[in-house]
Amino acid sequence: MRATGLFLATALAAVLAGAPAFAGTAGCDKGEYAMTKKLIILLARKPGTTVEQFKHYYETVHVPGARERMPALARAEYRRNFIPEEGRKGAPIDFDVVTEMIFANEAEYAEMQKERAAAAQWIADDVAKFADPDKTRSYVADVCVSG
Repeated sequence: MRATGLFLATALAAVLAGAPAFAGTAGCDKGEYAMTKKLIILLARKPGTTVEQFKHYYETVHVPGARERMPALARAEYRRNFIPEEGRKGAPIDFDVVTEMIFANEAEYAEMQKERAAAAQWIADDVAKFADPDKTRSYVADVCVSG
């Protein structure tokens, strides 16, 4: 396995395994509260893959497979924000989709963390089929809600 493939497997496992627990009001200003946890993953298509091929595989193979293997993810809000050419104006970007996995509460997030252990290898192997591991980045965010 190439070093980048190993990086992808490690990075995706870390995102799903090592994301911190809910932080309550951490990072939110007065009058706001952290309502939920969000995983954000930036993925770029694998070299030689068209935008259409990337999106088709992600939507018809990867998403159903991930939701099947991780029931907590199936209950989460699982958004894929594909960036069209006309949306790439301004600063250059090196990714094709912003993925958001939004969990309703701490229990759902914790359940997903447990389920990912059995699915981690499948996720890494499947993502490597359509995404560029050198450009994959992931973040965990506290979602603050105002009002």
